[in-house]
Amino acid sequence: MNDKKRLLWLSYSFVLISLLVTLFFFLHAQSRYLQYKTLLLNEINAVFLDSYAQLRNLYVAYNNVPFLPANELLMRNKQFAHIKFIPLPNADLQTLRAPDIFANLQQIKQNLDFITHNHLATLGLIQYARDYVIVTPYRPYHDLLFSRQADQALQQMSRIDPTWQQRPYDAGDFRGCRVYITTPYRENYSGLKLVSMLMPLYTEGKLQAVAIADIRSMIFRHITASFNQQHNTQFFLNDANTPDSFLLPCSQQRINIAYSKLSLLSASDLLIALASASTLVLLLAWVLRVKNKIYRDELTGLHNRYYVNDHLRRLPSGFSVLVLDVDNFKQVNDRHGHAIGDQVLQTIAQVLQNLTRDDDIVARWGGEEFLLLLMTDREDTVRHRAELIRRTIADESALTGLPVTVSIGVCIARAQAFETAFKLADDCLYESKRNGKNQVTVSHLF
Repeated sequence: MNDKKRLLWLSYSFVLISLLVTLFFFLHAQSRYLQYKTLLLNEINAVFLDSYAQLRNLYVAYNNVPFLPANELLMRNKQFAHIKFIPLPNADLQTLRAPDIFANLQQIKQNLDFITHNHLATLGLIQYARDYVIVTPYRPYHDLLFSRQADQALQQMSRIDPTWQQRPYDAGDFRGCRVYITTPYRENYSGLKLVSMLMPLYTEGKLQAVAIADIRSMIFRHITASFNQQHNTQFFLNDANTPDSFLLPCSQQRINIAYSKLSLLSASDLLIALASASTLVLLLAWVLRVKNKIYRDELTGLHNRYYVNDHLRRLPSGFSVLVLDVDNFKQVNDRHGHAIGDQVLQTIAQVLQNLTRDDDIVARWGGEEFLLLLMTDREDTVRHRAELIRRTIADESALTGLPVTVSIGVCIARAQAFETAFKLADDCLYESKRNGKNQVTVSHLF
């Protein structure tokens, strides 16, 4: 492998390793995000499950507190500033009795504030006969709002489940949707965007009231933002209704948690990928440099016999072995010195590289002897190239003024072991020497 090819190969390796390491980080991050997405959906789901548990507590309280006359409950309004008993327009205050549930509502509201991260807008109790509403926290528009909302809430329940009024309450039936969660809507007067939880309250199998917990719909974004901050993620709510969207329990409201694919890879991930690729490429370059030093002849830059031995298994079924020996090389060294002799060997090496193809193997076999492995067994081609090499070296010698020629032995082989072909080529080389040198002798092995 020459320097240009080695540089190109290392460049491709760097790009490939960078992409592979980046892909690893991406897949790892995607797997992590899917796990975190499940955790986030569980957190959202837990808010409504825990809120449902509080409404169950309201059911228990409703069936265990005393019912007082309306006038006494109106007096209780003064004791609980944020809770108000509101008789509706058609109520008969003389005969109306309602549950003394103020203290319970106050405690349940505090619990729901904690569960919903202070996103509870209103906790209310609407009597089924439409005589009164108990609400916390009370706001001035509630008197006007609940005179309508009582009917709207009960109509909403009937639309969801026309048979809900006839079914007795079962505290263990939440999975069967004894609580109903609305889709987000905008409340009249306040303009708040809310999601409401509605639960029917029964006494001795008869419907008595409906509990309502209005939760600001921004709770979804709040939980998502808090989760992102805690886990260093970048989830966001997507309004698109996709197949993997999450359906809130007992609701038609779908929550679609999405994340940007680009957010899966941080700048540090990319830096690690580049650093890993750089380290591995430098390691590969070092290995190639060491391997090249082992496989290269230091003087000529050609491969050596170690390289040839390690690459013999790659020979095709038909190949040719050329063994070259510099004629009278000892006389060149003796007359002109070893420095000139080294230049002669380097010149011959350059000629051999110029006259062979990329898939051929050119090696310095030892001393003034060279080996060529041509990946063809066509005799005319092999003879032509051997003669071309011989003539070119003789012509180079004429230009430099040094009488340098080479003798070449050739063996054209098919499906034969290299050792056998090399021995025949070596025999041909000595025959060229005996016949006067500066010539090519060819043998066949098939």
